[in-house]
Amino acid sequence: MSDPFASLNKFKPKTAAEVDAQLVDETIIEKVAAANNFPSRQAPSPVAPAKERIAKPVTVKTGGKGSSSQTASAATPSPRSLRRFKTGRNVQINVKGEQETKDELYRLADVIDAPLGETLKRALAALDREIQTSKK
Repeated sequence: MSDPFASLNKFKPKTAAEVDAQLVDETIIEKVAAANNFPSRQAPSPVAPAKERIAKPVTVKTGGKGSSSQTASAATPSPRSLRRFKTGRNVQINVKGEQETKDELYRLADVIDAPLGETLKRALAALDREIQTSKK
């Protein structure tokens, strides 16, 4: 029976000097990559911390009969990547809507500094109160 590893007998590991001789200067690699529009796999440099939220008045329009406007204190929205809440919620709700609706949901969540699930829950409770009021 022949040795299955016999073909590996010719293999000789390279010495450290041989490995060093094959290395290419990283600046050359970066220049070639940039010239050929090759994206970097390095993480982007860290973003400066978000500026402190600044409160400003926001007019919120409510729909329905006798619609009115209310002024609320709002905060400048923080980046969505910082939107981390431990809520224990584990059910996902996927709905199709308009971009403006999604933006409004995120804006309101930022205003009350709450997760999207809590914002939706409060919005549904407000809609239910509005429906109950209109039935009377």
